[in-house]
Amino acid sequence: MLTAQQKEELRHAILEYLYARPMLAFAPAAIGRMCYRRGLVEFEPSEEQAREALEFLRGLQLVERIRDPLGGSVCYQITTAGQLARERGEV
Repeated sequence: MLTAQQKEELRHAILEYLYARPMLAFAPAAIGRMCYRRGLVEFEPSEEQAREALEFLRGLQLVERIRDPLGGSVCYQITTAGQLARERGEV
């Protein structure tokens, strides 16, 4: 269970990670793992914790969910609104 502060840190880390890769979409598990490995968070989030953070960001229209049309895989990518908010220092 993440604390409110850890949830906030994870959201910021995810945006930072996706901002650096705007043309790519990633699975929640990969995003959480890479945020930890790159030192963007001090804890390794579970796939579910990463998904919850991504869905929160999706609700703010900062990331989008992309479903593979040939299967059930779901990936996430930063939106142009997310890129702009990050560049303006709004998030």
